[in-house]
Amino acid sequence: MKVADIRHRIGLRLQQAAREKDPDSLALALDYGRAVLLALASLDEEAEVDLSEATVNTATAARILSFHVEYVRDLIRREVLPASKRNNEYDIRLVDLMDFIASPRYQAVGAPGAVARAALRRFRDWGMTVWRRPWEEPGSAV
Repeated sequence: MKVADIRHRIGLRLQQAAREKDPDSLALALDYGRAVLLALASLDEEAEVDLSEATVNTATAARILSFHVEYVRDLIRREVLPASKRNNEYDIRLVDLMDFIASPRYQAVGAPGAVARAALRRFRDWGMTVWRRPWEEPGSAV
């Protein structure tokens, strides 16, 4: 399938999930969409891709999971996340990464916390107060 077609289908699926108003369905569609879009980011629109055979390196997997790259390597070494090694770098099948995202293990590892911390950092970088403890002075936002 062409990369352009895959991107289009992901967009349609995200729109559908948003209209369903089911937070779990939307969260999973966003996670899957993010994984596929990041895996295909460097490819040309006309490139042919078989998603069942697509792989990503540890840096891309870390972006997809919102984890540090060393943490992804640790997951691989502990055999929590399947991968193969090629040219001194790990290749992670996109299918295995999506299985990991859908698993309770991903939730237990702290993905929501990692994503929340990253979002809070972005808001703070933009100068926006997202949250602060009641006893903290204004301007000491997290």
